[in-house]
Amino acid sequence: PIDASILLWIVLTGPFRLYYSVMGMTPKASDIWNIVVTPTPLALETLSSMLPFRQLIRGLIPTALCLAVLALALHRFGFEGGISLPTLSAAILFVILYLYRYYGVVSLDTIMASIKVLYEFFKETRYYRYSRVSRSTMPALPARPLAELVNVLLIIDESIRADYLSINNPGVDTTPFLKSFFDSFPNNAFNYGVAIAAGGSSFLSQITILTGPDDLPDRKLDTLRRPTIFQVAKAAGYRTMMLALQDDFPNVAFGRSDMAYVDEFMHQGHDLAPLPMNVDLAAAAFVRKRLASERGLFIVLLKTGAHIRYETRYPRDGEHCIFSPRLAPREALSLGRRREIVNSYKNALRYNLDGFFRALFEDGLIPNTTVVYTSDHGQSFQEDGQIESHGSKYLEQALVPLLVFSSDSWVLENLKRPCRYTLSHMNIYPTISCLLRREPEQKETRGAHQSIVTHDEIEPQRLRYIYGGLWDGTPVEPPMKDGRVVLREERYMY
Repeated sequence: PIDASILLWIVLTGPFRLYYSVMGMTPKASDIWNIVVTPTPLALETLSSMLPFRQLIRGLIPTALCLAVLALALHRFGFEGGISLPTLSAAILFVILYLYRYYGVVSLDTIMASIKVLYEFFKETRYYRYSRVSRSTMPALPARPLAELVNVLLIIDESIRADYLSINNPGVDTTPFLKSFFDSFPNNAFNYGVAIAAGGSSFLSQITILTGPDDLPDRKLDTLRRPTIFQVAKAAGYRTMMLALQDDFPNVAFGRSDMAYVDEFMHQGHDLAPLPMNVDLAAAAFVRKRLASERGLFIVLLKTGAHIRYETRYPRDGEHCIFSPRLAPREALSLGRRREIVNSYKNALRYNLDGFFRALFEDGLIPNTTVVYTSDHGQSFQEDGQIESHGSKYLEQALVPLLVFSSDSWVLENLKRPCRYTLSHMNIYPTISCLLRREPEQKETRGAHQSIVTHDEIEPQRLRYIYGGLWDGTPVEPPMKDGRVVLREERYMY
């Protein structure tokens, strides 16, 4: 039994810690699947390039030292006389703290974390057997000269709640640059107000936007079968790029085969800026430079946004601490600090979101480019006494912005202007598809959800968001009146 326990420890914790040492993040179930389906020669070549001897040793040291402490404790106290659990725990805790301090790697006992990853892998395996529609089965559009091609940029932000933006609520003063930009370009910038997210988690909303399912939850598994928006872009002759600054790809719904339609992929934010709080601002400057100098480019940018902890998303000097009192660094989101939580969030929006658009539109509109902007989900601020900021049933977690900016005359002629009806994430996939194909949506060929690139009137739609799983989540229908979502009255938000 002892030999079996030690072997189990090595099998579960060794690879987990080694992966973290090399990749700088904990493994996911999709990583196991990618290892399983990768051809052996390619896998060995990749491993040999990523695992120099020093990294190999560094990744296995935590397991080796923990095993040494365990063996020493067993030898010292023996089995027949019983094991002193406090002494053994203290010894292992010492090793954990030592490793955390001096090696900066995952030093906690990772057996449970490893088991969880394996459980998720086996639970998700059934989703990997579905085949997505091939690009070869999609109708190709006539080739257009490079000079006629334009650019499309889709931005999916992180944790941006629509009614906390100045353009939707002037009382908060969080996006002064964005407000002034709308005033300066009234014929090129369009605010569709408060929209409804697919749900309260990043994975759920990102996959919904990129694959366009007919309904939520996606019990028909459209997200695994329908062509991704990158396939649509390639069929239309675009060069494609993804900047996944949260490193969420590939995954169970957007796998390695889908990544084949992404010509350029970037996920290391530190390649853009050394400080995490400045990565989004650097990304804005990067994509602007690419878009201003190229044609026929389709980019999906997944921002780091204003995700908790909010106080790490903006500099701590006075210039950027507009709203106070605010949270201290690493301060817990306790129920008694709601005002401080809200102010820290507003400071993060002013620096991260408004700063992002300031960098993106530094010189005005980007030539020959259309930008579609939204967020993955909104945020809760303890309106019902809840601690969680997202991922559950509350309406505020589903409130996201929807903006469009364009310098393309064709888009300006065919884009439907904002109306009084509330839109949702479900409208984005058909809209991007129309932008890429440069074909306004026709009523007779419309899918389950309407594009805003159309000559038809925008119609009210049935709105819902879900929490839980993408394929088996619980649907919630927000309160509606005359086709528009009804926001709850906030007692002390501002």
